Amino acid sequence: MAAKKGHNPGSIREDLAQVDSELMRLLAKRCDLFDRHLQQRRAKSQSLSDPEMEKGLWQVWQKESRGSGLDERLLRRAFQLLNGLAYDRTERPPEKEFLLRPSQEPASVDLEGPRDRQLSRMWLALAAASGSSLRLERPVMNDALFELLRAFQQLGSRVSWDSAAVWTESGQAAVFNGKSVYVGGDALNLYLLVFMAALEPGSCKLTGSTRARLADLGPLFELLPRLGARGVSILPGNRGLPMRLESSGNPEEEIVLPEQASPELGLALVLSCGYFYAAKRGIRISWNQGSGWRRALEPACEVLSACGVELALESGSLSLAPGERELPRQPELSLDPELGAYLLAMPRFLGGRARLAGGFAEGSSRRGTVVRVLQAFDISLEEADEALVSRPDEPSEEEAEFDLRLAGWAVPLAVSLALAAGRGSLHLPPGNSSDFAIEAARELGAEFSFQGGLLRIASRPGDSGERLELASPDSGWSMALALIALVRPGIVLRNPGELRGDWPDFWTIYNGLPRPQDAFAARQEKGRKGHGSKRRRYIVE
Repeated sequence: MAAKKGHNPGSIREDLAQVDSELMRLLAKRCDLFDRHLQQRRAKSQSLSDPEMEKGLWQVWQKESRGSGLDERLLRRAFQLLNGLAYDRTERPPEKEFLLRPSQEPASVDLEGPRDRQLSRMWLALAAASGSSLRLERPVMNDALFELLRAFQQLGSRVSWDSAAVWTESGQAAVFNGKSVYVGGDALNLYLLVFMAALEPGSCKLTGSTRARLADLGPLFELLPRLGARGVSILPGNRGLPMRLESSGNPEEEIVLPEQASPELGLALVLSCGYFYAAKRGIRISWNQGSGWRRALEPACEVLSACGVELALESGSLSLAPGERELPRQPELSLDPELGAYLLAMPRFLGGRARLAGGFAEGSSRRGTVVRVLQAFDISLEEADEALVSRPDEPSEEEAEFDLRLAGWAVPLAVSLALAAGRGSLHLPPGNSSDFAIEAARELGAEFSFQGGLLRIASRPGDSGERLELASPDSGWSMALALIALVRPGIVLRNPGELRGDWPDFWTIYNGLPRPQDAFAARQEKGRKGHGSKRRRYIVE
């Protein structure tokens, strides 16, 4: 049947493009006005959150949408997302784009490896919530760690840190009842604080950044009654923060993880249940989503095992036995698999070698993923003298093929290595990271195909000599683009701050190639000259 006149697909697409163009202009104007209002509130030392204004604006949306046929539930979600864009712009400092111009000399990296970011915060949460003494050497001092430190500061815990360590002092456990605590925007921090708050009877309020406001906490609200608690979002129709938490401190003996629960929720739940709830009578946590949880819960099980907890991790459940628990005074932090992998991959792009003091956790599935990805793309990995050393091998004649569907965090690393090699077949999980992999391959001018979740890279990036501006969706992709720039110069990263907040030392390492250790040595020497021989110490009480 012929299309009706004036309604051919081409003209509809053009009309939609015109509407979207106007919509973007209006959206930018709305964010400008919203930002001006929020800046006025900030100048008066008022909270950025303005429920009264949001309520009034939502009434406008309801009035104007009558008769439109739009689903009000979805419309409210869109309203919250648009407000989130404005809040996010006000909270985030303006960024300067960064032209990636690294040295092309062979790598000679010799550094203390970055320590595991998740383990650092799980140890800190246990110590602060129990009022125990603990010291962590050389954690990654990033935004998420500082947000957790400041949250426990608000809760009365004694936490201190300097440039090389974080520690807690015994005697004062965190007190949640009657408190209002700001959790920031990190998901693991949020769930750690929620489950620690649910340990004792009482109530508290949790607020957070835009990321936490826009989070879907439906699975958390579903789970809390099994812990003898109840969570309610304070903003009508919202499923994120701010929320009020009420707890009886009386959990069930068997807990089933909600279908849509995130890995961060699972980690925090296992940690709090294993150390606190299960100590007297034991607890069993089960799930129905397949084998992915077994891998996801490994870090929490590693911490609990070091505290003397007897546990049995099976394909569909985790049993936590009762008994005494004891925090080690100074637990050893293993290397962060994701961050360490990008440093160990550098010789594949530059030649030379990379040596990281430290090691990955034995038996960790993430360790196995890193080793297999590096070896698949012809990088040899040697463990010697409590360090890992990587060097490039002779290129293999076989095309690397790797399944990343249960290791989405490794997608940027594997794609960057495939682009450097000019070939590779990668099975990708659905999601933003995989979508960006396709966008990046296209923008970089590489030959590739994508079908049924399989990305096939057939060439290295094309080098037109022109600048290519890209905004990464997360810090993993920022590191991947930094590596790709070693073989395709001229990449401009529009949002380097994402990675700076997650791993502050990365850009020092990158700009200091081929010998980043010299840059750190110069920084330490400058610090000694400027502040004397003593390390600066920060005490939060």
